[in-house]
Amino acid sequence: MFKDDKETQSLLTDIFGLTYIMSVPLSPAPGAIVDFVAKKYRHSENNHEKGQRVGIAINCLLITISTVILSYLCTFQNSVSIAITAEVIFSIIRTFLYAVCAQAAFLLFPNHLFGLIYGFLNLLNGLATLLADPIFRIIQGPLKGDYTLVHYILAILVFSTIIQNIHLLRNKSEAEVKKTNSNLESSS
Repeated sequence: MFKDDKETQSLLTDIFGLTYIMSVPLSPAPGAIVDFVAKKYRHSENNHEKGQRVGIAINCLLITISTVILSYLCTFQNSVSIAITAEVIFSIIRTFLYAVCAQAAFLLFPNHLFGLIYGFLNLLNGLATLLADPIFRIIQGPLKGDYTLVHYILAILVFSTIIQNIHLLRNKSEAEVKKTNSNLESSS
């Protein structure tokens, strides 16, 4: 992309650097979403924890949708405006992803497992990062620089992660119902 256009490459590199700075004021947003939803559930259903789980699910949904949009945008080549938009979306995803990993590990699981779960999530993140080199080699080799197919596949894979979020929320809710029922039976 922009192979011999040094000026455009420099501009995109500068913007990518600025997106790291953009992450600083954006970083409270995922927590604000969780707190906002938790407050609504605390007032409407007197269930703060359910609100936190729903807030995390909303953040995961936002990340998933943004990643699908990013993957789709990356199928367009040689457009500076799309490249800039993709960099900004990537920065938002990156900021939300790190926050959601920490929030999910802290709020959805027992506190004594936080380090283990958060570390495992970061391990998965690192393993996914290691896939970048083989993917780029495939793009440069057999695909002859056309990365459209790779982005379509990534968009489908990311979109499929919604199923995991629904599964986690459903299992957590079922466990709470069983716990509540056992507490009611023991108090009777």
